[in-house]
Amino acid sequence: MFGFYSFLLALVIALTGLVWSYEWMAHSVDWLANGGKFSGEAKEPISAISVQKSAFPMDRFFEENAKKHPETQLFSVDFPTSDTATFAFGFYPSLTTYHDGTYLLYDQYSGKLLKEDSPRTQTAGQRIRAMNYDIHIGKILGLPGQLLAFFASLIAASLPITGFLIWWGRRKKKKTASSKQKNRQPAAFLLQKQDP
Repeated sequence: MFGFYSFLLALVIALTGLVWSYEWMAHSVDWLANGGKFSGEAKEPISAISVQKSAFPMDRFFEENAKKHPETQLFSVDFPTSDTATFAFGFYPSLTTYHDGTYLLYDQYSGKLLKEDSPRTQTAGQRIRAMNYDIHIGKILGLPGQLLAFFASLIAASLPITGFLIWWGRRKKKKTASSKQKNRQPAAFLLQKQDP
């Protein structure tokens, strides 16, 4: 019964998990959300390799963007991992969700803004894909959503066990019922023989 009531939640959790596992699923979600159009592959910008390396003015960029995003409660900084990688700053208005954040990518040499990734620059498909993690773990609805996702997952995980127990119980009932019938038949036969 619990499995029936948690079916829709468990289905949403399973489908959002498939978006990570399979590229065709992520493309399908994007295509459906955009009304039959594909947003295209997100291309990461690259830093133009400069012979003269200068210190990246991270504090200045951080201060400027903190002023542009005063609602920020959480931020992240990703340092370049190669010669062509970028500096990335993430500004999130919530401590618990990530889909509504702004992500800024800067050239590691010149400090030029190469790309801004935020809800206002994304297509509907990209926004839904950005929300995938928050939907998957229930954070999109806050603490009540997380509790619902937890209990739906717990119920889904218990279904094979409870299914086995139901099957085992029915099997035992069939065995006891059939053994009782076998024991009764000879007694009835004996009574019929004694009557004449």
